[in-house]
Amino acid sequence: MKAVLLAGGENSLLDPITIGCPKPLLPLLNRPFLELQLESLRRLGVTDIGIALSPQDRPLVQARFGDGRHYGVSLHYSEDPIPRGPAGCLLDFVDLIGTETFLVIGGNVLLDSLDLGEFEACHRGNRAVITAAFTRRRRTQGHLEKISFSETSGIVDYEVLHPTRDRRTLSRSVGLYLFEPEVFGLLEEGSFTDIKEQLIPQLQKSGRPVHAYVTPSSLESVSSTRDYLRLHQDLMRLGFRAPRGSVHIGDNRWIGENTNVSSQAYVLGPVLIGANCTVEPHAQIIGPAVIGDGCVIEAGGLVRESVLWSRATIARGGRAEYSVVGSGCSVSPGSQLHEGVVVKDRIPVEPALRPATARAPRTPSRPGAWLSAPRSAFGALLKRALDIIGAAQGLVLFSPLFVVIAVAIKLDSAGPVFFSQQRCGERGRPFRMLKFRTMVVDAEKHQSQLAANKDVDGPVFKIFKDPRVTGVGRFLRKLSLDELPQLWNVLAGDMSLVGPRPLVMEEMRFSPSWRDLRLSIKPGITGPWQIGGRNHSSFHDWILKDVSYVRNHSVWRDLVILTKTIFWAFGRIGGY
Repeated sequence: MKAVLLAGGENSLLDPITIGCPKPLLPLLNRPFLELQLESLRRLGVTDIGIALSPQDRPLVQARFGDGRHYGVSLHYSEDPIPRGPAGCLLDFVDLIGTETFLVIGGNVLLDSLDLGEFEACHRGNRAVITAAFTRRRRTQGHLEKISFSETSGIVDYEVLHPTRDRRTLSRSVGLYLFEPEVFGLLEEGSFTDIKEQLIPQLQKSGRPVHAYVTPSSLESVSSTRDYLRLHQDLMRLGFRAPRGSVHIGDNRWIGENTNVSSQAYVLGPVLIGANCTVEPHAQIIGPAVIGDGCVIEAGGLVRESVLWSRATIARGGRAEYSVVGSGCSVSPGSQLHEGVVVKDRIPVEPALRPATARAPRTPSRPGAWLSAPRSAFGALLKRALDIIGAAQGLVLFSPLFVVIAVAIKLDSAGPVFFSQQRCGERGRPFRMLKFRTMVVDAEKHQSQLAANKDVDGPVFKIFKDPRVTGVGRFLRKLSLDELPQLWNVLAGDMSLVGPRPLVMEEMRFSPSWRDLRLSIKPGITGPWQIGGRNHSSFHDWILKDVSYVRNHSVWRDLVILTKTIFWAFGRIGGY
């Protein structure tokens, strides 16, 4: 059997530990995550393996693992220059797979406890096109999922929920599938396709069998930074394979080559300490804890149930408790990092465990830095101040235009002047978004009838010449004047002048990582999508623009986007 590892794509829940560190190279017990996956696959007899990566990650991963010969496997790489989704990127491996049943594995899944024979027997016994593996949910683990099974273990419904939705089932998907090669015929080159929320429903509609394999084993995965820390703790407590060259010094304590642990230091297992480390007198390490290569724990420093990557330092009197300290980072003298994450040059957009209190190494400040700190208290305050001032001035400036537009709408068609719809705000909080009405009053009732005429890929419904749009509405959309009432939403604090476009939850279900990342900040009246092609952009372009904005937004960038939006709107580009 052959396998495809899906190691590319976005996962906002793993921020910030995967910023600058590809998921396959994420250290687990001082070894790259991919190395542990390859060992498990080799033990299962799977040695022909394709790895789907992002373009920026492929050179790093390929340099580390090469053709896989050193690990007893054969590796085949592909890169995804545009987000095509977990199913879409499988097309790169058509020649590798051929006509065989094959495994599809998430890049964050450990396979140590998988019974592949039982999994395959379930798949073949049900003559399924896809069989998805499920196990019992851990309360702290990953996304919430609404899953329905038939009496014969067929998958009836599948949705990855946002935390604002109710938790519906205790089962959770593992990110592990058996596929028949006939699925390749259902995938469209260049389009975004998700396995759970698009491909599986497509197979169900066509009457092809899709089944569930509910394993009694607790297959482990890393879906969030909290999972990453928990998995280390579980593996340390249950027993683990220490890296080659480590020496067991008793009581479930292991140290690497050229590591010096003072006889006056206190080390309580389970503890794994890498090579070339120094643990000074009166330092304390309380397990389960993992210390990477080249780390220094100075006198009086404390590490409690934490993970330190290579070359990390706990300075004199510093404390790291239930935390992750990234490569080259340090906890400064006398400071405390408690349930936090600190990585080089970056503080989390959303605190991964709890806000880090230790200091990460800083990059030299650049001109205008005060305008590029949206995650700081001052940056957030400045952004909100600009929102209030801009929205208030806009309402005053455009008030005569509001009257003209309202009269035009009433004369053109029957119905209210304004249209409101529930959209998702920051952290998924629902709010009523306002717009000038541009369609006939019963437009939403006809949407299902027009679904086949949709002109854009992805989950959002758009038609270039939508018959539901009124004459005045078409003009308002061309100039984006229908969005002006959202200035009230900005004043109310539900939106910002600049941010990701506010959507309904259903329109974001195809890409949960993209959804969760964009919901980490307030939506905006305008944003990178509006100035980057708007409705002529593909869904994968939209994802890239949103991800880039959320991770790099600043007050200065907001001002640039606002300026460009004026030219885009009045240039009549993209709107309909």
